[in-house]
Amino acid sequence: MSSIKLTIERGLRLHFYLSVDCRGRYLPPNLSNKERLMLHLIKGLRWRVKFFDGEETGDYLYKNSIELEADEEGVEELSNALKALMKVKGLRRKDVERLKALPLKEACKELTVMSLFEA
Repeated sequence: MSSIKLTIERGLRLHFYLSVDCRGRYLPPNLSNKERLMLHLIKGLRWRVKFFDGEETGDYLYKNSIELEADEEGVEELSNALKALMKVKGLRRKDVERLKALPLKEACKELTVMSLFEA
């Protein structure tokens, strides 16, 4: 079972909730630099989909939420980087662009170190 999940819930608009182990956050419609980097880190993952029924009875298709779970074995380093990124208060645009240009493993290591220095 993976530690990275993305839940899409139905309401007046779609609500996106990213959870990593016990940490999580809703992603607003207008993304900050930190949230853009989070999405950049998880966009290359393969996802397993789970549907949740609003009503268990009946012969109709009615879904309240869909949960996407990362379908990879080696997501520990990425989950640590995402948890560190959730701890960081904010990122400047130039830092986000620099981290996006790095390979994934290097970006994960740098994010973990960045959160240690900020704490």
